[in-house]
Amino acid sequence: IGAVTVQHGTAYVTNYYAVSAVSLTSGVVMWASAGMNQQGSVVASVAANVVVVSSQSKTTAFRMSTGQLLTQGPGATLTPDGVLYSADCVVTGSSVGFQCFSVSPVTAGWARYVSQGPATDVIGVYQDNVLISTEGDITAFDVATGVQRYSLTLDSATSGYPLLAGDKIVSFTGFGDTWVIDPATGRLVATAPIPLCNGEVSPGASGTAVVDGTNVIFTGNRGCLYRLSLSGTPAVTMIEAQGAADLSTITVGATRILWLDNNAMLRCFDRTSYAKQWTYQMPDTSFSVRGAIEYGAFVYVTSTQHTVAVLNIVTGDVVRTYTDIAALLLGALKAYNGFVWAPSSRGIYRIPADPTSTTAVQHITAFPTVVRSQTIALNAQVPKVTADGVLVYATGSGAAAIDTATQTLLWNTTDSPTSHRNNDKQRPDTFVIAGDLVVGGSSNQFTVRNARTGKYMRTWGIQQPAYGGRVLVSGNTALYATYLNTAAGLPIGDALPASPASTVAAPANSNV
Repeated sequence: IGAVTVQHGTAYVTNYYAVSAVSLTSGVVMWASAGMNQQGSVVASVAANVVVVSSQSKTTAFRMSTGQLLTQGPGATLTPDGVLYSADCVVTGSSVGFQCFSVSPVTAGWARYVSQGPATDVIGVYQDNVLISTEGDITAFDVATGVQRYSLTLDSATSGYPLLAGDKIVSFTGFGDTWVIDPATGRLVATAPIPLCNGEVSPGASGTAVVDGTNVIFTGNRGCLYRLSLSGTPAVTMIEAQGAADLSTITVGATRILWLDNNAMLRCFDRTSYAKQWTYQMPDTSFSVRGAIEYGAFVYVTSTQHTVAVLNIVTGDVVRTYTDIAALLLGALKAYNGFVWAPSSRGIYRIPADPTSTTAVQHITAFPTVVRSQTIALNAQVPKVTADGVLVYATGSGAAAIDTATQTLLWNTTDSPTSHRNNDKQRPDTFVIAGDLVVGGSSNQFTVRNARTGKYMRTWGIQQPAYGGRVLVSGNTALYATYLNTAAGLPIGDALPASPASTVAAPANSNV
């Protein structure tokens, strides 16, 4: 026994297995759609030609006249009326708040098995190919169709993930070389040996690497900082012969390269000459989740779990510190519109970019419960900002959107884009901004939301194994890979209309 609703002579009935449309005059089953997995409530709208069935685990929308599956979204735990249809969206209510998702029809995408694993991930898009890699191979698929173009087996002892650097793929082998590969064909075009570091017998890369134009900056197994130049004949040179590589991060700014190593040491290098400018030792060496960014004449760094330090970009001297013990800093920092935004376990800090400013630091609460977890911090993403000033950020416990102009919370969710690469040093982009959309996934679904309203525009369920890695958008296709062996391309819609700006701002401590 499930639920029933009647509209214009038709009963829409659910049980554990299906939803059916039954004519009350003839008793004929007009259509039936499978896909239910537990009892739920049902609502119908004749005007919108939609039937919505909701259970605790999921909400499904069907075309009233035909039974066509339109879309699926989050479940509703509020009873008895945990779901309703309003205007052009389905509203579901649960213990964490209300969510609204579109009933636009589901559009088919593609999914392909990748032969090697584990830790499958998207490394980039080149021309019409999306490049998928494990630590042992690279496979190229057509972005639109998923047709495989080529597959290249790498050294089985490959260190870290390959990267796409312009018109080259760079892979770090386990025997001390870098491989340079043509992304159009998968052909190996050059190799470049890595210099020895700190007395090691066999050189190698640690897995921390970033692309800077025609250069790749990366760390070695024993520390040290290297540059692979892709201009002319590829060659690797050593930038710094010190440092600890594990759990280190590299940030490329406008004029500086910042390397935060595992010994809580920040090293600053000139981006053009690669000459070291200064070093700064963090006061808290036990705190491993940090971030550093260049903004104007200063460098901002999370120096402790509760402190952001402001350093002079020329000398490295500390000119100011901002400390708050109410929340745990998550390391990721974003410079935008005269402020530095620092996500915390409860929300996000808004710090004036000018350390001499008298403007107070503001903390915008996004989550009412203080969460202290290293996993949450490791999964914190660098915030991203839309063209109209909506800042979106994600941690291991949830995601939220902030209006940077009014400093108000727009929406939040506990369905966070958790990465399986939290031990891979550099934070991957598990969500992206595409116009006014937030595109990303979590452990069991992949979603497209309106950045300002939080409204679901597209939702896809993800079967095991779980999602967790980088997301890329090419044209109208979102590209991602699951942890074990599956790559997918999902159409996010052709020029989805922008939603109007919200006229009602949620309270800063709201969970709605």
